[in-house]
Amino acid sequence: MAEPRFDVAIVGSGPLSLLLAAELVRIHGKRVARIGNVPSLQRLPRQVSICLPLATRPSTWRLVDTGLAEAREVLPGDGSEPLLAATEVLVTADLAASRTGLDHMAHMALGHGLKARARDTGWLFSRVPVLRDQALYEAHGMAGAASAVTYPATDVRLEIADGSATLSAGDTQIDAGLIVLVDDAALIELLPTELWPEPLRLQSITSTLTAPTSPIAAPVVHAFDRGVTLVRRDGNAVLAIIAGDADLETRLGSMFAGPFPIRRMATSRSHRVASLDGAPVVGPLAAGRIFIAAGLGSAAPFFGGPLARAITGTSGDAETAWFTAHAPGSDRTQVAELSTRVLT
Repeated sequence: MAEPRFDVAIVGSGPLSLLLAAELVRIHGKRVARIGNVPSLQRLPRQVSICLPLATRPSTWRLVDTGLAEAREVLPGDGSEPLLAATEVLVTADLAASRTGLDHMAHMALGHGLKARARDTGWLFSRVPVLRDQALYEAHGMAGAASAVTYPATDVRLEIADGSATLSAGDTQIDAGLIVLVDDAALIELLPTELWPEPLRLQSITSTLTAPTSPIAAPVVHAFDRGVTLVRRDGNAVLAIIAGDADLETRLGSMFAGPFPIRRMATSRSHRVASLDGAPVVGPLAAGRIFIAAGLGSAAPFFGGPLARAITGTSGDAETAWFTAHAPGSDRTQVAELSTRVLT
């Protein structure tokens, strides 16, 4: 059988796809195809890329710490300001069990170089790395990523039959040894839901940009039990990302001090893949040559280096143990994290 043209085909348009491609080329010398688009400035973001895993397990924090250090090595400067900045993130919880988990998370953060101060219903985290996603796509010279062959994510098809998988983009069949699905759109559009491993579910997402309103409590505010994330924009406008459709207006309104009603400048609706137990699902599927990375949350871009090692079989013992525990079909009682009901 002829050797495939590519070792790895990465399907995804988020920043993780770029960082993973960079690591696979730069460190592991792999031939990489990336199938993805540059996100449109006209579309509201569905996620903010912050290096603050909603995790209580030390192994996850160590993994993300390693990934952050490796991301710093491959991220270029864009000529004006770094692509990684530092911000403050306020995480709140309404339920007692969630607050207990958040307390554990805060102690993990303190042990990994962040500052954390208790608030009435949560914690304020300082020095949290945040990735300027759009600037990443506009920058040039990311080490390794430019060497990946890029195909636009237009008319992408994944056919799975008789234990094999075939990937194509437009009229081009992508001949690759491994197909890696690394963002929500790739999983939702290409992988039949009957092949989704537990505990993954489809979750509705609403992104809305408000008119200038009363200042929010931090540059990023995440209300864990309400499923709402706020991101401060210029002039006290706010980007709100709301999970699920149930009681949407009530949950959104509860995040503001007024004036009411909150005026929206733009709104978009979409979906993402959520994990019921709050922990990622990462690893190969039984069907075909498919590897998935799902449920990584806002910290997804910072899994690039560790993911590259998992894909190439070069992980150390600690990383191997983490990926084995989070693989499809694993015993989820060993990895369950902070979780709340999935708001569909």
